[in-house]
Amino acid sequence: MRFLAIILGSFFAYTPQFIAHAVAYVAGSVIYYIFPNRRRTMLANLYYAFPDKSNTWRRKIALESCRRMAELALFLVSSPFFSKKRIQSILELTDSAQVFLKKSTTSKRPCIFLVPHFSLTEAIALYRGCAAGENDKRETGVIFRPLNNKRLDQWIKETRERLGVKLLSRKEGFSEAINILRRNGMVGILFDQNAGDPGVLGTFLGRLASTTQLPDLLAAKTRAEAYVAYTERMGFWKARIHVEKLPDSLQIPLRVSANEWLEKKLRENDNYCADWLWFHNRWRVQHAFYNRLNINAKKMDLDWSKLRCKTQFWFRMPNWLGDAVMALPLIRAIKKGRPDAQISLLAQKPLVGLLERLDVADRIIELPKKDWTYFFKFWKLRQDYPEMEFLFTNSERGDIEAWIIGAPQRFGIERPDKKRRLLSHTWAMPQNLDEACHHQMNVWAYCLQYFGLKEAPDIKPFQELFSYETGTYPPTIGLICGTENNPDKRWPVVSWRELIELILGNYPGHKVHLYGTARDKEITSQVAQGFDDSIVLDLAGRTDLIRFAEGLARCEVVICNDTGGMHLANAFGTPVIGIFGPTNPIRTGPVFEAKRIILQPKDCPPIGGVSIEAVTVFQVFQALEKLLSP
Repeated sequence: MRFLAIILGSFFAYTPQFIAHAVAYVAGSVIYYIFPNRRRTMLANLYYAFPDKSNTWRRKIALESCRRMAELALFLVSSPFFSKKRIQSILELTDSAQVFLKKSTTSKRPCIFLVPHFSLTEAIALYRGCAAGENDKRETGVIFRPLNNKRLDQWIKETRERLGVKLLSRKEGFSEAINILRRNGMVGILFDQNAGDPGVLGTFLGRLASTTQLPDLLAAKTRAEAYVAYTERMGFWKARIHVEKLPDSLQIPLRVSANEWLEKKLRENDNYCADWLWFHNRWRVQHAFYNRLNINAKKMDLDWSKLRCKTQFWFRMPNWLGDAVMALPLIRAIKKGRPDAQISLLAQKPLVGLLERLDVADRIIELPKKDWTYFFKFWKLRQDYPEMEFLFTNSERGDIEAWIIGAPQRFGIERPDKKRRLLSHTWAMPQNLDEACHHQMNVWAYCLQYFGLKEAPDIKPFQELFSYETGTYPPTIGLICGTENNPDKRWPVVSWRELIELILGNYPGHKVHLYGTARDKEITSQVAQGFDDSIVLDLAGRTDLIRFAEGLARCEVVICNDTGGMHLANAFGTPVIGIFGPTNPIRTGPVFEAKRIILQPKDCPPIGGVSIEAVTVFQVFQALEKLLSP
């Protein structure tokens, strides 16, 4: 690699400059068009930073940034062969830089330079090759990240130091940087927003970012003054060096003032914007998958009012009503653990209105109609650039949806009998975990905890979802007699009728409402037959999901089979009597903190497996009396 760098560098240094310019132009264009993942990263960065700009503008800036990145690469290998005369034709020290150099000769305070990642930033190390910088004798060091290739790294270090600027390896610690500052020298630090866990969380361009504390620590230890040194690109391999003073670190932390300065520069004009390297994920905060769902609250330096563009978390919701309701406590926990996140839920059309009413997410995205164009419609969602998608579903279709949408991190559960190759990260369910003995919500929670969730599921009911005046409605007992997908889960019609007779005989002031879908109408009409319809009202198929939810929220008690309505009533804090037989209440029972009684046949195993017909009317009525008693 070292030999190749020397050959390329000497070639481009001694051939006409227009050749290097043409190569950088072509190479940058190839990078942009040939590497779709990197192109998407750049466009996503620009989308987050400049949501008000057009897609055309973002593509133009991304393409130019790629070309300037190629220009930087050629400059890195060619600049070691530049003479002082060549350096002086490339670099110009502005008035601000020259004034600083004149003052620095008599200054009694050391200096820290924060250097933004512009395309010709490496040229700053050559400033002593300029006529105005030749006489600067102040000890200067630049902190850099060494390369893995030792021979190439040594060559770069030797060539960069030929004009008297020392390169200080980050791997060897920062003791030499402190010594230089204590000797009244100058130290340059390249600053970015990818410090990860060691950094402090703040905002940059309206998004959550992690910034290193190193400049603040060095300034505190050495009483150093802080400046920004940056290049203004004037053409290919031609730049002007500027130096600007930052506020004293005792007033504003350097990590904050430097980010604010950079935000202003990037918004100032397209030249600076295209000059910044957008090639990497610029807001890779706690990017490790095992920290994705929680932020380190101990390391915050946040002004939440500046958080203009939130981190986009998407969740593919289950298709069934009951499963979707059981997932809501986890959505609320994630929202608490990542207050910077914008939560979007992808859900089936019947669930959209309810989820919007529950107000658990910032956005509800309706899944398209299932036809031959189904998967093509997800391509449009790529333009929203979600950063993470978690799938509560376990289907191949959901995985294909997520892959098309293109979130770089796609999470889900992988069971032993099913590989999920289209997801980027999976939690492999332990072989000794018997799902029959764990609630579905808890299984999802185990998976989310693996990806960093530390908050407990929020199982408080949505008690104030539907407002109505007390006394407006007579006391009502709700019955859900059907089930959407499994006839074996239905308590017999004759048992429902006997229960209604007991209710009307013992609670004459109460009404009974029968709920269900249009497909349940056949069952509910048999149950209601012969009763006064002013007292026993059959509402099956006559309500949408919102009206259904409102009715359940107003009931004193809801008696039901193992069905989605049971979870919905429980979510609103309505007392529930759930009648189970073949199904498993440990796995699919109600989860919200509200009164609930689960009934199973006598001698039934806790995980179910017995006919529901064995649950007696007396069992159910006893449970009802218990819930209605003062």
